[in-house]
Amino acid sequence: MVTAGCVSFRLSRSMPPTIVRGMVISHQNKYLYIQVPHSASTAIAAEFCAYYGGEPILSQHATYADFLYRSSPEEQTYRVIASLRHPMDVALTQYTKLKNDHKQRYSTPSVWQQNNRIGRKELKRFAAVRREDMCFESYLRRYHRGIYNDYAASLPDALFRLIRYDRLQDDFRDTVLALGMEPVRALPRVNTTEGKPGDWASAYPASLRVNVQRHFGPYMEKWGFAFPPDWSPRKPTSLEQARFQCDQFLRRAYYAMRAHPLWLGRRHLRPRVPFEK
Repeated sequence: MVTAGCVSFRLSRSMPPTIVRGMVISHQNKYLYIQVPHSASTAIAAEFCAYYGGEPILSQHATYADFLYRSSPEEQTYRVIASLRHPMDVALTQYTKLKNDHKQRYSTPSVWQQNNRIGRKELKRFAAVRREDMCFESYLRRYHRGIYNDYAASLPDALFRLIRYDRLQDDFRDTVLALGMEPVRALPRVNTTEGKPGDWASAYPASLRVNVQRHFGPYMEKWGFAFPPDWSPRKPTSLEQARFQCDQFLRRAYYAMRAHPLWLGRRHLRPRVPFEK
């Protein structure tokens, strides 16, 4: 067990040193990095720990609210960093991983039981994609309706730096410099998605462009993403914005309740340990 300020954590003995599952904190350089899925967060977290004074804390599914409940007033002043990926790219990445059973993670029970990283919703989607041999257009029609939002709702409004996946190397380098350190090397690529087209925008059918803009529009406007340049411009409507804000409020309320010490479902904060039969 290692204690960093008011934040306690334990590293799994089975975890390779190049893989970091969870937030990263540096007391020397006074920053906190929050992992967001599908945004090169595995590579970024490992790099912070290997070369920039970082230490892993909590678990991969912990939120900033979890950190606030378990940190000191001084630690709460640390500069917060996160990384994000274009949501249309994320949707294609999720579909490709389901379609190809990425690293057999969806078909091997011991994998998702041990890591507690794959929920019932993902397993149901995997089963449907495999059973129906679902194409990406059908996947979008079924699973990407309404208003899009994701784990980014847990991030604080005031970020010190946001590392964008499409500008990964430059943004990571600029973040390291802004923290007062010299970059050691280029960020390595890890956990890449096999079988995914390089130009993700070309995977979206023209027949779904309006629906896709309605679905992703408010999220993209909040985080500064843009639709492909050859798409007709469209601003989110007031109703779409209101629905997104409502979803944002509910997600944050849930994260705050889940972070409370009296919350009963605490599996997401348990340290990663070898699966015990």
